[in-house]
Amino acid sequence: MIERITAWLDTHLVPDWRKSWKWPEVQLAALLPVILTAVAENGNFLLSVLDNLPNNPLLRTGLLALLIVIVIATPVVARLVDTEKKTDE
Repeated sequence: MIERITAWLDTHLVPDWRKSWKWPEVQLAALLPVILTAVAENGNFLLSVLDNLPNNPLLRTGLLALLIVIVIATPVVARLVDTEKKTDE
């Protein structure tokens, strides 16, 4: 069982993870949550944005969900765009 798990990990993971930090999508995956956290910590900015939105809970929830999807999906999509070039490095 352990051999099957290690074989799967060897075929699906990056051989040298230190090289993966040079990839733009990995840097993007690290940067987007930092930006989102900085915006969330600045309460005045968030309040001004929320005050300018229509008072519709569905719209506000949808925008929040969209923001979360962007933060999660953008690095994934960026990784899928040019994988052949990165695996050769």
